[in-house]
Amino acid sequence: MVTIMHFQHPNETVVVKHLLELEGIPCFLKDEAMTQVMPFYTFASGGVQLQVRKEDITKAVEALKNGGFIKEAYETLPLAEWIDNYAQGLPVVRTLPKRKRIIIAAICLAFMILIALIFI
Repeated sequence: MVTIMHFQHPNETVVVKHLLELEGIPCFLKDEAMTQVMPFYTFASGGVQLQVRKEDITKAVEALKNGGFIKEAYETLPLAEWIDNYAQGLPVVRTLPKRKRIIIAAICLAFMILIALIFI
């Protein structure tokens, strides 16, 4: 079994475990009972660990992404959110998918900073 997610509280695992079981992916919650009996142990142990078989990792991660439980790294960065908010004000860019908006807006911002540094 391989750990693919960590949770600080056992109640957070219910929906995720149910989703994987609906997809036909067997999973196991390591340290679930320990964190219920000894809640102070949660942070020391890394919380409840969601584990799946090695051969099910790809399928499990894809199911969790589709369910909204795993986000791409660029979607969770505060800077990326700030850049995306900036991109919403650019007429052509605002219609693009989020990842492309962030990349294009970041390039525009970097170019504007470079121009400002050159001429100031």
